Amino acid sequence: MAGYKIDIQPLVEKYHERYAGWIANNIADGVFGGFHGIESVVLVGGALLVEDFTREWYGDKNLYRKKSPTARRIRPVDFNCVGGTCQ
Repeated sequence: MAGYKIDIQPLVEKYHERYAGWIANNIADGVFGGFHGIESVVLVGGALLVEDFTREWYGDKNLYRKKSPTARRIRPVDFNCVGGTCQ
């Protein structure tokens, strides 16, 4: 910005947690009842921003893509189109 260097890392980290909270409150808990009765979920669309928080809050319900034989072969940015028609 106008030749100034600024460190936006603390701001980005703050909003990662806020976004994760929004996902948890509105989608995971609000729509899917905290994933009760659901064995595993795959988060897409910003999952890299929230997966540390959702893993902490929902444990193993959040599929750990790095340990899944199938999921670890998929680039995180491609999770939105797996199973669909992505070009």
